[in-house]
Amino acid sequence: MPYVYDDIYEICKNRRYLIDWLQRFGLLGDVVGVCSVCVEGSVRLVEDKSYRNDGVVWRCSNRQCNKKTSVREGSWYSGTHFLIEQSVKLTYYCVYELPGKFISRELKISRDHTVVDWRNFAREVCILYSVLEQDSKQIKGFREISRN
Repeated sequence: MPYVYDDIYEICKNRRYLIDWLQRFGLLGDVVGVCSVCVEGSVRLVEDKSYRNDGVVWRCSNRQCNKKTSVREGSWYSGTHFLIEQSVKLTYYCVYELPGKFISRELKISRDHTVVDWRNFAREVCILYSVLEQDSKQIKGFREISRN
């Protein structure tokens, strides 16, 4: 069953829950494991107020390394400067093709071109996903035929 706005609103109320939810759907990465920089520490999600738009970061446990990375790194939301909650709501509004002026007002986004840019980005990702999904089906179909 698709999500309705009330569902999105509830999910966005608690930032940590929202981040877990986004990870479950593969919209945010999950880089828990050995640190790729020092190879001695382990990376885990920790609170960090210096990343005010998210409040959490990926951080190495090795005090000498202490490498930290945005929770958005390598994800759909990488490079955005909105609060993570705003980004999710903006995506929802764009998917359902709500008017740009409505979106700007609701999310307190002052520049109309930001909504247009995000809508175009979302459209491009959806098209790319659709093409990749179709190519995958064709490859599977070819493999099944060639096995017989």
